[in-house]
Amino acid sequence: RVTGTVTLSPTPGTRTLTLLVEGTQPQVEIAYEIGDTEVVVGNVVVFPWIVTIQVAFDLDVRLTAAGTAEFGDVRCQITGDAIPTPGIVQYDSNPYPAVECVVSGL
Repeated sequence: RVTGTVTLSPTPGTRTLTLLVEGTQPQVEIAYEIGDTEVVVGNVVVFPWIVTIQVAFDLDVRLTAAGTAEFGDVRCQITGDAIPTPGIVQYDSNPYPAVECVVSGL
């Protein structure tokens, strides 16, 4: 007799990703795309902004954040299943910073 434990992701064929935007910008415009579907988060003024999503393994995920001020920085990060540590990270400290983090489907 063979016994064991099998751990499955919450839904077969999907992975869990965590999207993060943080920085010192006073206001940041955030949006993300899953495949061809865009979700506009809008103007976020409280950091960190974080959301956890479930996506199919074959879909691309793109997270964008753009600062609206001349001062302050912004950073995006995507972590989760099948993404090596520290994840996909982009940082910008220029005036009116803009970052884009992309995870390609497997």
